[in-house]
Amino acid sequence: MPVDTEAPRYWLDLFTEETWLEAARRGFAVTGFTQKRWTTVQRIRPNDTLVCYLTGLSTYIGLLRVTGPA
Repeated sequence: MPVDTEAPRYWLDLFTEETWLEAARRGFAVTGFTQKRWTTVQRIRPNDTLVCYLTGLSTYIGLLRVTGPA
């Protein structure tokens, strides 16, 4: 079985209060990005980390581990 030797990467994931609550309702199994970030999103891989930032409060709110493809 091949071993993934690539180190995990960190990506900023911006949320409003509304989108954070929606992600929570879905068990954080899904998150969304704007269309203009599509090129960046395609580079996100399983085991990467999404650094969650809440824009309305200007604070970091959590970390999410990517477990599947975009």
